[in-house]
Amino acid sequence: AMAQVYANGVGGKPRDEVQARGLLAQAARQNYDTAQIDLAAWMIEGRGGARDLKSGFGWMKQAAEGGNVAAQNRLAKLYMGGIGTDPDPILAGAWYVVARRAGLIDPQMDDFLRGLTDDQTKQALQTANRLP
Repeated sequence: AMAQVYANGVGGKPRDEVQARGLLAQAARQNYDTAQIDLAAWMIEGRGGARDLKSGFGWMKQAAEGGNVAAQNRLAKLYMGGIGTDPDPILAGAWYVVARRAGLIDPQMDDFLRGLTDDQTKQALQTANRLP
């Protein structure tokens, strides 16, 4: 919550994205999944500090593995685009399938899945069945 205060400059506090990112990191280390997602996005965008694609990917993966559906979808997109990791259409598809099964609908990722080969789709489904 305090990270949002500093990020947006509310409650009489000046905007301070460096402070906000530090607070997000503290919350992320305490396993708050929404903080992990926000920190990941901030690291990938270079907001409030240096751009760090690999660490941003790691935080998003941690939130996804913890069961956060939004993080699972965003992780799929990171795998799809090779952001912070090597591009991997199988893992991209697998993580989106996990998120889709939980009720998340993303037209961009639906299109991505339809573009996979039959073999890639089969592998993605098999992988999704083994993910948390």
